[in-house]
Amino acid sequence: MKIKKAAALLVTSIAAVSSYAEADMEQLVVIGQRAMMQDAIVRQKEDDLVKSILTRDAIGQFPDQNMADAVRRLTGVNVLNDQGEGRFIAVRGLDPSLNSASINGARIPSPESDTRAVALDVIAAELIESIEIIKTLTPDMDGDTIGAAIRINTNNAFLAEKASFNLKAEGSYNDLNEETSPKGSFDFILPVSDEFGISGGMSYYDRETSTDNVEAEGWGVTDTGVLFADALEYRDYDVLRERLGGNVSFDYRPDDNTTMYLRALYSRFEDTEERRRLVFEMDEDPTSSDGSSATFLSDDGEISVRRGLKDRFESQEIVSFQFGGETQYQDWLFEYQVAYSSAEEHERDTQDPTRFRQDFDGAGDLAVTFNYADMELPTYAVTTGADAFNDPATFGFNKVELVDGLSEDDEVALKLDITKSLVLSEGSLDIKFGGKY
Repeated sequence: MKIKKAAALLVTSIAAVSSYAEADMEQLVVIGQRAMMQDAIVRQKEDDLVKSILTRDAIGQFPDQNMADAVRRLTGVNVLNDQGEGRFIAVRGLDPSLNSASINGARIPSPESDTRAVALDVIAAELIESIEIIKTLTPDMDGDTIGAAIRINTNNAFLAEKASFNLKAEGSYNDLNEETSPKGSFDFILPVSDEFGISGGMSYYDRETSTDNVEAEGWGVTDTGVLFADALEYRDYDVLRERLGGNVSFDYRPDDNTTMYLRALYSRFEDTEERRRLVFEMDEDPTSSDGSSATFLSDDGEISVRRGLKDRFESQEIVSFQFGGETQYQDWLFEYQVAYSSAEEHERDTQDPTRFRQDFDGAGDLAVTFNYADMELPTYAVTTGADAFNDPATFGFNKVELVDGLSEDDEVALKLDITKSLVLSEGSLDIKFGGKY
C-alpha cells in the first residue's frame, strides 16, 4: 500500500513539474548519472582489491582545477587544500606521505625535498582517463604504502573504435581582484588501424586569484561577556598559478595475444604568491569591553605589532615515460614494463618571509579596539598612537629569508609479472610471481 501511495505521489510530482516547465521554462534537461558511473562501478566489482575508481566521464562533469580536486568525491578520501585548490590526498585519516602515486604503473617521485607525498595539483584532471585509490595491497605491488596506492591512468588508443576529439574552454572570475582566469584543454583518440593507434592531449590553466582572511587565537571572555582573542593576523594574498601539461600514448597490438605501448606525460606547475600580513599580539586582557568590542591599551601591557611580506615563486615538474605490454601465451600471462620518472621543484627569487616589528609598551603609546560583531571578519580601530602605527619608519627590521633551492628526484624501474592460470574442477586458480628492479 505504501508503494502505491509513493508511486501516486511521484506521478503527481512529475505532472506538476511538467506543468510548471511548460508554463515557465523553455527547456527542462534531465541528465542520468548512472550510465556515467557504471564503468567505474563495474571495475570496482570485478577487482579483487578494495579500491575506489573515478573515470573521465565523471571527472568531466565538474569544474575540477586539478587531479586532487577530482579525487575529492571518492569514498574515504580527504583532500588538503591550498589557496582554494586541492593539493594532497589523505586516505582514512592517514598522512599523505604514507601514500604512493604512480602513472600508468610507473611510480612518481615527489618534487618536494622534505616529503615523499606527491602534490597532485601539479597534474591537470583533463589528462587522465581514470584514477584508482587502492586501499589494500597485494604482493605484486610496492610494499611501502600504508595509506593508499594512487594509480593514475592516461588514455590509450584502444579505448575507442572510432577517432574522437574533445575540446574544452573555460573561464573563472575572481571578484576580489576583478581578473578572469582562462582554462583550455583538448584530447584525442586516433585508432590508425586495428593494430596501431595514437592518443593524447594537452591542458593549460592560468589562474589569477586574490584572497584575504583573519586568523585568531588565545580566546577569552571579559567580565562583561565579550569574546576576544589576544592574537590576530590579517592576511591578504595575490596568487598566480600556471599549469601546463600534455600526454601521448602509442599503442600497438600485433595480434590478439599481445599489446604493447609507449606512453609519456609532462606536467609543469608554477606558483607565484604574494602575501601581506599584519599581526597583533597583546600581553594582557582588554582594558575595557562594550557590546561586541574589546579595547587594549599599551598602558596595561605590551602590544606587539608585526608587518610581514612574502614574495614566493616555485616551479614543479613531473615527467614520466613507460614502455611495456602484456602477452598471453596459452594459459600464461606475461606483463612487462620499463619506466623512467623524474620530479623537480625549483624555488627561486623568493623572500619568505620579510618581517618588521614594533612593540608598544609605554603609557599612551597605543590603543586598539577590536569589534567581533562579525566573527568571520573582526575589525580593528587604532584610537591612540595612529601616527606611529602607520609610520613605516617606526618599525624595526626583524627577519628575512632569501630562498633559492632546487630539489630533483628520478627513478628507473624494470618490472616483470608472470601469471599461470589453472582450471580446477570447482573453479580456477591464478598463480602469480615476478620481480621489480
